[in-house]
Amino acid sequence: MSTPPLDPWTHGSKAYRTTLLLGMGLTLLAVIMLIVGTLVGDGPISGAVYVVLGAGLLLHLISIGLRMRDAKTNIEHRKGGTS
Repeated sequence: MSTPPLDPWTHGSKAYRTTLLLGMGLTLLAVIMLIVGTLVGDGPISGAVYVVLGAGLLLHLISIGLRMRDAKTNIEHRKGGTS
């Protein structure tokens, strides 16, 4: 008997998908801000890059934690556990 693979996107919760996309989006925004700030030579933009990048990385780490929780719940459900 084979079991289907645990695809994170399909079997992940809405909270996981939302935090993952927001984290990736903020990281992309930080990279774009860094490029624009470098080209323009604007100091305040480069300072804000760290805040946006930190928020993006934090959301990405939160999404990893949410995925671990979802995977644990799915595995317990497959084994027939009640927790």
